[in-house]
Amino acid sequence: MSTLGVDFQALTSASGLMGAAADEFGRGRGQVGATAPAAGATAEVTALLERALAALTGALDRAESELQQVAAHLSATADGYARTERALAAWQVPGPGGGG
Repeated sequence: MSTLGVDFQALTSASGLMGAAADEFGRGRGQVGATAPAAGATAEVTALLERALAALTGALDRAESELQQVAAHLSATADGYARTERALAAWQVPGPGGGG
C-alpha cells in the first residue's frame, strides 16, 4: 500500500507569496507609469524614454497578470486536493470488515 500526501499549507502559502509578488509588480508598474518626462531632453530622447517606459510598463503588467494566474491556480489546486482528501477519508468501502 502506498501513501500519498499533499502539503496543502505549502500550496496555500506559495499561492499567497505569488499573489504578493504580483502586487509588487503592480506597484512597480504604477511607479514606472508615474515617471515624469526628462526635463530639458530633446524630442528624440523624450520619445525613446516614453517607448522604454511603455515597454517596461507592459512587461510589469504581464508579469503581474501571470503571477496572479499562478497564485489562483495554486489556490485552486490546494482546494481541489483538500476536497479529494476529505472525500477519500469519508469513503466507506463495502465488503468484509467494511460494515457494508
